Amino acid sequence: MNLLRLAAVDGGAGIRGVANGRLVEGPGAGLLLGVRPEAIRIVERGGLSAEVVSVDYHGPDTVVTTRVGDEPLMLRVSGHFPVGQHGPIRIGWDADAAHVFDAATGTRREEYRTFAPPA
Repeated sequence: MNLLRLAAVDGGAGIRGVANGRLVEGPGAGLLLGVRPEAIRIVERGGLSAEVVSVDYHGPDTVVTTRVGDEPLMLRVSGHFPVGQHGPIRIGWDADAAHVFDAATGTRREEYRTFAPPA
């Protein structure tokens, strides 16, 4: 699972280093956002900008490592992702695919509402 450090943004919390894009309701200090690589998809519009860092082809799927703001993030795409596609892509996920954790204890924090990346 990707565990992304959160920071205050847009009246809530977003990924550290991303200027906008509220993903969690409430302050982000001391929290992590967890999203599984298979829940993340490449989108045409909206979502978050991600810079492709590496591509690891596994046969039936490809693990793409990206950087979103200050945080590394991996996604799993079906089939073969073009290796030459280093550069920016747009990514998104459903709100219910994200989970909030306490950074100090690793405990899941159910009381926080999550949002999908902006459309």
